[in-house]
Amino acid sequence: MKTKIIYAFLSCMLLLAAACEDEVNNWPVDGSQDGLFRSLTFEEKKVMPTSIEIGYTKVVNATDYIFEFSEDSMLFQNITRTVTIKADTLTPFAESTTQMKTEYRTIFEDLKGVTKYSVRMKAISSISGRQSGYVSFFFQTPEEQIFTKATPEIDNVTLTWTPVKSLTHLVISERDENDGLSNPREIPLTQEMVDACSIVVSGLVGGTGYMAQAFDGEVKRGEIKFRTSGMQSGEVIHVTEADTITYLLDDCAARKVTDVSLVFEGGVTYNSGSVTIPGGIENLVFVGVASDAGELPVLEIPTISLKEVMNGITFENVHLDGLNDGKNYLFGIGNSSCFRSISFTGCTIAHYNRSILRFNTDKLEIDEILFDDCMITDIAHDGYGMIVFGKAQTRVGLVSVTKSTLTEMGSLMQLNDGIEKVVMDQCIVYNNTFATKNYYRIDKQPGAISVTNTIFAGSNNGQKLNATYSNYSTYFLFTSSYMTSDIIIDRYGFTDITPYSGTSEDLFVDPANGDFHLKSTAKFPGKETAGDPRWW
Repeated sequence: MKTKIIYAFLSCMLLLAAACEDEVNNWPVDGSQDGLFRSLTFEEKKVMPTSIEIGYTKVVNATDYIFEFSEDSMLFQNITRTVTIKADTLTPFAESTTQMKTEYRTIFEDLKGVTKYSVRMKAISSISGRQSGYVSFFFQTPEEQIFTKATPEIDNVTLTWTPVKSLTHLVISERDENDGLSNPREIPLTQEMVDACSIVVSGLVGGTGYMAQAFDGEVKRGEIKFRTSGMQSGEVIHVTEADTITYLLDDCAARKVTDVSLVFEGGVTYNSGSVTIPGGIENLVFVGVASDAGELPVLEIPTISLKEVMNGITFENVHLDGLNDGKNYLFGIGNSSCFRSISFTGCTIAHYNRSILRFNTDKLEIDEILFDDCMITDIAHDGYGMIVFGKAQTRVGLVSVTKSTLTEMGSLMQLNDGIEKVVMDQCIVYNNTFATKNYYRIDKQPGAISVTNTIFAGSNNGQKLNATYSNYSTYFLFTSSYMTSDIIIDRYGFTDITPYSGTSEDLFVDPANGDFHLKSTAKFPGKETAGDPRWW
């Protein structure tokens, strides 16, 4: 009886199961959700002024990736650009055994600088017609800089820029000390001018600060500051090979001319001998005009002396050659007849076997000493230094050496009391055939001193080197600077410097012959931040 009851129960259960079988999982399906999965990651990797690199992961079964760019902050109501990338054209940046984790990277170019963008992406399958949902993010491009160089002369400037597809005009404005702009002048550009990547802008005023800006419509694509050579006032003299500089200056002083600009032509050698600046000359500028081949004028001047106190002396785009004429200094200041400021910009300076500047008297008041964008070689081989303060001074506001290459040098600086600030930034210092004992001697700590983004290199002719004359490590640091491995430190090293594991020959293309471009194989962490920018 029990058996019959159990059999009957099981039969009922089987019938019930059969009756319900057709209803299991039989609910409605939303066809709109039958799509591809979204990319797991979608993000910016590197944003540049006119491009962006985007990283994203693979969407399984996708044949195409659709990218849409908009300038309406994630609303995507005004798509300005659509790019379709075929999946079979992509090369993985980072492969994974899990397909959905395989990463791709794509660079999108022809964006506008200083612009807010939204970008979104979806994947589609042209085979099944299915597509994924969107993934998106927001980014802003930084300011673009297409200008590569401004080469000013007294009344004009040559502007150069990287190749670009489109520019409409330039704007040249006068610039004051606070970077305020005035008197804008618009210069329309033809496509031929744009493709030339260079233009000469004339009609400028000497000794004046300017700002050049490049535009494509309303979009600014770069700007560069420059200052024309010479002075805004005074007399301009075009020097010939037959002229004697001292005689020219004597004539100016006799005529009560206080401000003088001497202009020299590139590719010409001027052998005027030593120069004496007479009393009455307050401001003097030596201006070089480069030749078509880029040659600077060569001024063979063993030494320059002053008869009275001057306001300022400026050297711009000239090659100064001391000829190693005896135990010479370019300026050997031995009394109160000195300048309040002196600057060297875009110059090459060579063969002064003692110093470029030596101050062997006390109680001088100097606002600034500037070297910028210079090539300096074969200086201070006779036991002196490039800049020497042998005695205490009343005040020296600033000593600055920037964006320059210094080779085969003796000591760089000897500092004394009264110096407020010393700066050395973005320089290369290289000794190969000449050996110096030390680069810096500080007889009295300045108010502030910094050597940054500078590369010290070379074998020092196989001799040991002291970075400093004594131990100044408590206040004199070489932060963000580098030293190649062929430098052998004697006793006093470069405090807080970063060692580079290779030699000078490993780092530079041909340093022994003056080529300090970085080798493409050099794994150098200071690329485009350290060293003289002319070699970047």
